[in-house]
Amino acid sequence: MSEFDKRQHRDYSIFDKMSTDELKEILRQDSYQEENRKTDIDAILYITEVIAGREDIEKTNKVKNADAAWQEFKEKYMPQDG
Repeated sequence: MSEFDKRQHRDYSIFDKMSTDELKEILRQDSYQEENRKTDIDAILYITEVIAGREDIEKTNKVKNADAAWQEFKEKYMPQDG
């Protein structure tokens, strides 16, 4: 099996179970490695995609929460017409 084929079949699902802070720590540690040490670029890309996906979900949830809070405010605290 070629080196390319080996990389294509790696299982990175372990990163899915890690917290975002743990993943960011892996990226931080990787950035401090010596230049001559080989980095698993595919793993780094996978981790950044996991983090980006989580951040997108968090942004969406914040918008929904803000919309719900605004609606609640209007219903409870804004003066009613008539």
